[in-house]
Amino acid sequence: MSGNAIVASLWNGGATVGAIAFDPTGQYLASGGSGSDGKVRVWDRSYHLVHVLDPQSPGEYVYSIAFSADERWFAAAGENQVIHIWDRKNGWNQIHPPDGNALHHDGPIWGLCFDPQTKWLASSNESHSTPQNIRIRQWNIGNWVLKDQSQRLNDQVYSLACDASGKYLVSGDSSARVTVWQTDPLRPVASTINVNQGEADAWSVVIVGSPHAILSGNSDGHVYRWIPNAVGWTEKNEAEKVSTSNEDATVNPTINSVAYNRKNGWVAAGGVGPSVEIYDLNLHKIRSLPGQNGTIWWVTFDPQGGRLAYGGLDGIIRVFDIAQMNRLDVDPPNNLYLESQQLTGLSVENGKIIVGGRRQGAGSILSLWRLQAKSILHNLFGG
Repeated sequence: MSGNAIVASLWNGGATVGAIAFDPTGQYLASGGSGSDGKVRVWDRSYHLVHVLDPQSPGEYVYSIAFSADERWFAAAGENQVIHIWDRKNGWNQIHPPDGNALHHDGPIWGLCFDPQTKWLASSNESHSTPQNIRIRQWNIGNWVLKDQSQRLNDQVYSLACDASGKYLVSGDSSARVTVWQTDPLRPVASTINVNQGEADAWSVVIVGSPHAILSGNSDGHVYRWIPNAVGWTEKNEAEKVSTSNEDATVNPTINSVAYNRKNGWVAAGGVGPSVEIYDLNLHKIRSLPGQNGTIWWVTFDPQGGRLAYGGLDGIIRVFDIAQMNRLDVDPPNNLYLESQQLTGLSVENGKIIVGGRRQGAGSILSLWRLQAKSILHNLFGG
């Protein structure tokens, strides 16, 4: 038996879901809108909409959002080439730095991540103008002035991930190159290329704590796990790369987003395909979850490892309860039936529904069955 355990389906205001993030406590879930909306929505733990943040940036497409580890700052960025910052400790007020050049790029911004030590914010951009000015930049938290930046880059930088130590960040670009950067000063220390033919993009990167590795989602439909041979990155300094199978790559021909669940070692991947795929850390498939009507742009786990959320083209964020999902896989049907019997007071005997010890005739069986089914669904799936 298998189930999906969807506990929430959240409407993103009619806009494509361009980005999703849980805050460090897992109490809030935020989404960025793209297309007709361009706003950021924040839900609480009960999935009540508590904030609609308007960047006041007409025509904004939000491609990336991030919460700071100290629970104070929230950032969003996208098409309009500026990073929007809100101060959560002061009523979610939007920050407007006095320096007009602060928090800007010369092109749409795709990558955002806060230093886990809450000293700086990293960002990256693409640029289709001439001349190109593609860079990774670091901004000091608080005054938001430029701390450091990379040299001009030749490839669009689509994704960023900040290492827990604060000493490294990782980027993925339009040559399917995944690069490890030292952060002080900002300079590349290791890189690998994942795709060698056809469209070549590394759309998403995530850092795994143990073993210290990098996950990437790529335009060839594969998820890669890479351990770079870089001094200070691992104790052994032994490079390694593994990937999902060619068969897996046919399910989602392009992977737009990957996420890692530290609690149980799961890797989630979604993209241009019918499902979200779940793998173990060796990238062997565990299960598939039904996708949605259209491309999935973002998948993420909450920091506590209890929930998985994803969204994309159809404008709906779906949230799964992982414990419930696992329970549906391992609990025998009889156990689920006994639980539903206790909850509803209904049971079945020789094809007849029993309510409080009384048999019901055929005329009432259907309505009682519907009542029982509704109760079971509510208990198992939260809806």
